[in-house]
Amino acid sequence: MDEVLVQVTASVINHQIDGVTSRLSGEIKSFWMQHLASFRKYINSANKRYEVTKTLLYKDQAVPLRDLYVGTGLRRGRKEVTEIEFVEQLLQGNRCLVSATAGAGKSFFSKWLFLKILSTKNSIPLIIELRNLNGTGLGFIDYLISDLKSNFEISMTSSELIKLIESGKFTLILDGYDELTAERINAVNSELLSLEVPFAESSIVITTRPGGENIEYLSGFTTYQVLPLKLSQAISLVKKLKYDEKVKKSFLLNLENELFNKHKDFLSNPLLLTIMLMTYGDLAEIPSKMHIFYEQAFDTLFYRHDSSKGMYRRELKCQLAIDDFKGILSCVSASSYIRGQVTLTNTDLVAFIRKAKQTANVNKLNPRKYIDDLVQSVCLLLEDGTKYTYNHRSFQEYFAALFLIQIPTERKTEVYKRFLSKEGTDNALSLAFEMNQSMVEREFVKPMLESLLEVSTTPEALICACMSGINLERRVKSRMVDGKRVKQLGMPTYRVLDETDYWKFQIYVEHMYQKEAKKHIKFGVLTKKSFVEEFGKLEYRETIDFENELCPISSSKLERLGITEVSKNRLEFLHWLIKDINVREQRTGDSNLETWL
Repeated sequence: MDEVLVQVTASVINHQIDGVTSRLSGEIKSFWMQHLASFRKYINSANKRYEVTKTLLYKDQAVPLRDLYVGTGLRRGRKEVTEIEFVEQLLQGNRCLVSATAGAGKSFFSKWLFLKILSTKNSIPLIIELRNLNGTGLGFIDYLISDLKSNFEISMTSSELIKLIESGKFTLILDGYDELTAERINAVNSELLSLEVPFAESSIVITTRPGGENIEYLSGFTTYQVLPLKLSQAISLVKKLKYDEKVKKSFLLNLENELFNKHKDFLSNPLLLTIMLMTYGDLAEIPSKMHIFYEQAFDTLFYRHDSSKGMYRRELKCQLAIDDFKGILSCVSASSYIRGQVTLTNTDLVAFIRKAKQTANVNKLNPRKYIDDLVQSVCLLLEDGTKYTYNHRSFQEYFAALFLIQIPTERKTEVYKRFLSKEGTDNALSLAFEMNQSMVEREFVKPMLESLLEVSTTPEALICACMSGINLERRVKSRMVDGKRVKQLGMPTYRVLDETDYWKFQIYVEHMYQKEAKKHIKFGVLTKKSFVEEFGKLEYRETIDFENELCPISSSKLERLGITEVSKNRLEFLHWLIKDINVREQRTGDSNLETWL
């Protein structure tokens, strides 16, 4: 897995361009030759950009990616796949979805993949950071055309670019599908669907968080899961980091003993592992809950020791105490989070800070100085020209969650619902639940439960309350294997159509009360056997639409497939949950508190 990432030199790039040029023909080759010098400039520029990286520890200066990269473990289905096997499959003309949790290294992997493909002499990678599409109204093809024209003077139409990619000599890397706004996700999905035929034999890879796999349904992508770090990889990463050697030595010793096995969920994540190294010097322990970890990580960054300057700490320009600084940041994070803004312009950031001053009751604050502190002293924002991004989205989620449990507002239910809409891929609402379970239950879980149960008197009514319909299908998929396109019948699936807030809420509570949910809900009822019994062994596609209620035919079909049985189990779980919350509320009510006092 520790594949050495060689430096991509000018000679390697020239060799790559010459190799691809020789494989092109007809109009595509004429177009390519016409813009050859400009494309060479683009590839060299992209190579310089992606061969280095900035991290929390290296915010002031970019470092070579090869000095930090420890390899990415991948799994396709139940089979582990090496990075090299992944690249080989991709370059045969397959479409791949790389799914990884927050901080697991998706962007690192995208950069590695860009450089690796560039050194193979088989394809030229074209990479798009999808978050740049937000607010533009552009699809990824038009965005790439705009980028090539404005920065590299390459003028082309969308049909010319599509033909170029269609030739099979270019690899399209779409990084950060999960960072798209809901509006842009729909647009990108539609664009991918429209390009399914022309890109049938093109190499495309998309990175996303878990929850973005619905893109596989749209365009026949094969999903690869990024595996957590193994102990050997965690040790290798820590050794590569430039940090206080005494702290590293102690941390590594504890990792090799029992620390890694005890806190594997944390320490197998590259981002969290890095931050834990920073907090370890002060605390010499790892917290058991995620929100405590983020709180301690922020404290470490706020009272940050520069490892190269002893106990030196930069003075904050804004001169805020830590609680006020955190209060402003939580307001800013919530404002940007509920709007789906991962990248903030200077204008947006200043506006959010001014609004946060009123909400957090901080009278004297210079937005410019506060931004400088976020970037230079506390290191939670990264500056890129006139735009700013969080050093990692997980910090935006943590501070947004902090805002959620602190804000006193009568419209708080609406704020909860905005958070709920993102829970499929994000952790903000889960973090809020972890911070203050009783508050989240009182203000959100119980009211939503009561509302859902009021309209869900039967398993069928619960189904109708959660969705407008179900799409049942089994598709024929194709993939390139050893240069040949192989077709195979996929597994039967069902997909929720127009999911409501109730559906998202149901999935959320099943996750939050996972132990009890498992006791009540048995999944896997919709088996391949039941699907074949109902529809046969051939390719099949059907949509069952629900209006106000299920018709007898649809109801009977869902019963035979086992979907109604799953809904019955879910309804039983929801009834258990409302009773459990009521019992716990009685135990901690005012009368009991008076008795205790």
